[in-house]
Amino acid sequence: MGIDDPKSDRMFSLLAVVHATDAADPVRQYVTSTWILPLLAMAPFALGTYFFERRLPPTKLLVFFAQIAATLPLALVGFWYVCVPREERQNRIQQLRQAMFAHR
Repeated sequence: MGIDDPKSDRMFSLLAVVHATDAADPVRQYVTSTWILPLLAMAPFALGTYFFERRLPPTKLLVFFAQIAATLPLALVGFWYVCVPREERQNRIQQLRQAMFAHR
């Protein structure tokens, strides 16, 4: 299929129609929520792991697992701020505060 092929013109036209319609919106939302946001959320963990690998290479297996344990909170922070919507974060924080101060 070359550029001058009528089939390729139809394919590009079809792609333009798909992108212009609302039918592509659920697909875009799916791709964003299942691929893009998790990749962005894991960026702090990846950077932390890269830092440990380059600056402090593990000499023993126990050190390796300690480094992983030290970088896991970065994954949780990335998930919390990238994947969890602001309203949900505020609700969870409020629930946590209520649970903490309910015993007083």
